[in-house]
Amino acid sequence: GETTPDVVGSIPVVSGRYSVEVKSVGNNVVKIGDMPYIGRLNPSSAQFNELPIIIRIIGEDFILGARIKVLGSFYPDGFVTYVSPREIQLSAIPGFFPPEPQGAQYDFIVVNGNNIESNPMIFTVYPAGNQGGS
Repeated sequence: GETTPDVVGSIPVVSGRYSVEVKSVGNNVVKIGDMPYIGRLNPSSAQFNELPIIIRIIGEDFILGARIKVLGSFYPDGFVTYVSPREIQLSAIPGFFPPEPQGAQYDFIVVNGNNIESNPMIFTVYPAGNQGGS
């Protein structure tokens, strides 16, 4: 059977002729335009007592100077390292990820220098000693 891919991104809405990049980014997702795209976080979860840890944000079209929003606020740039167009590393510091009894979910978004935001990806912090899979 045919599968309809999920489409992320956007096309400029000003009239005129455009060349717009369209690329398959895996997981049955097609990306339109130059937005950054997060494919996965590695790890995607941690126990609070494991912090600080390095989280690898894996995806496409990250640019040097990209910033990370966590729950809608910019994460301090000093804890963010640009590795390549496909990877940014974030040092998860305990103070920014307070534990919740049921575990807490944090939306990560990559914001390129032109203020174009990626899709969100969830990072989960579990209380110390509570086994959450990764």
